[in-house]
Amino acid sequence: MVGGALRPMAHADWLVLASDHAPWQDSLLVEQHRRPPFEGPEHAPHAHLINIRLSPPSFLEWWIAGERPRRQRVTPGDVHLTSVGVPMWNRSQEPFETPALALAPSVVQHVMHEDVRPDCLELVNQRAIRDAQSLHLGLMLQAELTAGCPGGRLLTLEDTVEFFNLVLGVQLTPREKAALVAFMRQL
Repeated sequence: MVGGALRPMAHADWLVLASDHAPWQDSLLVEQHRRPPFEGPEHAPHAHLINIRLSPPSFLEWWIAGERPRRQRVTPGDVHLTSVGVPMWNRSQEPFETPALALAPSVVQHVMHEDVRPDCLELVNQRAIRDAQSLHLGLMLQAELTAGCPGGRLLTLEDTVEFFNLVLGVQLTPREKAALVAFMRQL
């Protein structure tokens, strides 16, 4: 994060749309990427990442956290989850398009602080999973971004909390959701 705001997730030439000037940019960043064939360097993301594959089927080569390299067929609607700070690498021989969401670690830590020590929190890294709720809500965010955020923001803070409650599977109680919304309003 730079100056409290989440950093862009991709090379500037790949960026089609971004929510980087939204008032909640220090909590959530939504971008639309159009990536050419590429091989990314090994890196560790600065936020929890959710990517949704939109392009036709192709193969993605990748590894996470020193696991053995894998080559996997990815298809439209596949959801990819990567936890903050986890080393990763990927390569694609084909161009592809993806909405990408970055969630600040402080938001996840705030959600979990009552039940779990933040230093013990780990999100499960996954590639090419099929999750209808993640796909639907991610595509809603992309549609709002594409439309220029006519309401002035992508979703309400309540909608955003519910989105990540579903995507991350943390099963927040109504009281925890309200506390997280209050926390995000203070950022």
